[in-house]
Amino acid sequence: MARFVAFSLLAATLALGQTLMINSPSSLVQCQPTLLSWSGGTAPYYVTVIPGGEPSATPLESFAETSATSYTWTVDIASGTSITIALKDSTGALAYTAQSTIQAGTTTSCPASSTVANGSASTAASAAASSVASASTKAVSSASSIATSVKSSATSAASSAASVASSGASKASSAVSAAVSGASSAAASATKAAGASSVTGSLLAVGLAAVVAIVA
Repeated sequence: MARFVAFSLLAATLALGQTLMINSPSSLVQCQPTLLSWSGGTAPYYVTVIPGGEPSATPLESFAETSATSYTWTVDIASGTSITIALKDSTGALAYTAQSTIQAGTTTSCPASSTVANGSASTAASAAASSVASASTKAVSSASSIATSVKSSATSAASSAASVASSGASKASSAVSAAVSGASSAAASATKAAGASSVTGSLLAVGLAAVVAIVA
């Protein structure tokens, strides 16, 4: 019986150790650091600040995912605000602190926290990243369009140059053919003229020979 009781207590202790729990902070003062700590559950953990007692409300702040079991938060929410700290682990288990009201501090100028992602800041960063990505896409598209236009213009210019060169070559060939034809005609005429002169010379020589024979 004693062994059974001891085993039951051990099992209950182990089960309790695995249950996700978050400790309620002793006080929350505006612009002052406060330690948030938790236990159990399965890492990683997700911590958010929600309106007090409203687990389904939109978070006022969301902290970065962590595998640690504590986080020091500089309370950067206005005094008088009622909040609850919500904790969720990787299995989806949830735990909440008691509802607390933030107290006024000595200043309202809180130091920035590099590990706290404010809802509005996160949205602005996401919008900025989206804007940059869109601008980059437009720039790439514009550059591609310009390159295509330049390539098309270069192709047209090359085609025109080739057409002009071909036309010039054709005209030069025609001129050469005409010159050759003219030279051939001139040569033929010269040949005919030379033949006629030769016949005339022969007839004159025969006539002279006949005259000489008669005189003698």
